[in-house]
Amino acid sequence: MPVISGPSGKVTEANMAIAMAQMGGLGIIHRNQSIESQAAMVKKVKQYETGFILQCETLRPNSTVRDALALQAERGCSGIPITDNGKMGGRLVGIVTKRDLESVDDTSAPLRAIMSENVVTVMEPVAIKAARETMAHAKVSKLPIVNEDNELVAMMCRGDVRREFENSGATKDANRSLVVAAAVGDNEEDAWSRVEALVEAGTDLFFLDTSDGVLPDSIHLVKRLKDTHEDIDVIAGRVHSIRQAKMLCDAGVDGVCVGGAGAATATALYKVASFVKTTYALPVMADCASADIGQAFKAICLGASTVVVDPMLNGTEEAPGDHTYLDGVRLKLRHGPPGADCPRVLSSAGVIVNQGSAKHVVPRLVQGVALGLRELGIRSLADIHGHKAMAPCDWKDGGLAGKICQRTSCGWKNWLLQHCIAPGELQKRSTD
Repeated sequence: MPVISGPSGKVTEANMAIAMAQMGGLGIIHRNQSIESQAAMVKKVKQYETGFILQCETLRPNSTVRDALALQAERGCSGIPITDNGKMGGRLVGIVTKRDLESVDDTSAPLRAIMSENVVTVMEPVAIKAARETMAHAKVSKLPIVNEDNELVAMMCRGDVRREFENSGATKDANRSLVVAAAVGDNEEDAWSRVEALVEAGTDLFFLDTSDGVLPDSIHLVKRLKDTHEDIDVIAGRVHSIRQAKMLCDAGVDGVCVGGAGAATATALYKVASFVKTTYALPVMADCASADIGQAFKAICLGASTVVVDPMLNGTEEAPGDHTYLDGVRLKLRHGPPGADCPRVLSSAGVIVNQGSAKHVVPRLVQGVALGLRELGIRSLADIHGHKAMAPCDWKDGGLAGKICQRTSCGWKNWLLQHCIAPGELQKRSTD
């Protein structure tokens, strides 16, 4: 799905990143917060839905019920494996579930007194399908995976199985965990400390913020990232010119984010996308403040592989902020991002009308893009970039590019047939 939630403190935190990955997109967790907070958000996304949980929370037999309740409240664990040393890799001696804890009044009681010792397990190596069949046959919700010495190496949860069936098109890594990206900056004193913390948390992709310009520090950080963590992709931006894009591509980025300045956005996107794709064969992400389906479709027609749609996601259920009601209208309280040492505070932006769930907004966007492609007679997003031959134009609705889409399929087709489709490549169709 060619849709991304960008690294904005008003849009993308853990909940939005989870929702975007479940729909087949991607969320970039913002960096306007402490290193610990950002790493915790990345870890939350990676642990939300997975095939095998390789780093699950554990406790010792002499840990108390109070410890288990605190861990459940903090991490949302409904089942906690008990190992002899309280760590992954320790010998499995039992398991404590939410039901076990609910029946205990004395929170100082040791877990060895209430844990289930007769635990259903499977031995590694085991395939995900076989492990799920074991869970179904034994009618258990937690399945520890152990080695021949009965040492805990992984866990599988029924909730993950259910969520995978509900979100079959989710963006996942090789371990069946949701994919998440994290933003880093080149102008921070602790930039590399943030990188290391995010790698440890499990980020799949870095977004290098170069909004202040592509500086020598930007190039140095890209090269260091690719030399040290070559298996993690790096996207950098926003760039506004071919020169900036070339500097980043030569440094080794895996993708470029483009966002123009004012009326030149469409021209910048088209020229940079054409250069990057023809010279380096790299994808291009458009961050052009796409506020509706028409603008997102314009960006794709101009060469973007994917589009940041933050204005459409701002105010959704998954975006940061609380809710309130005013005159019967449900509003979203827009909060400023938390600092390293200060809590969230209500920003001057105030409130915005609640937009509902992102899981309702994004499918409508994708359906609108699909409708535009169908009206053009183009079968896929990959095909459209081979047809366009567009001259520089104005992104604003009053200019030439504003004629791409008048919020109707006819508007898309008429403008694109005249300005984006090479003559003779598509049979011109009559319009209503």
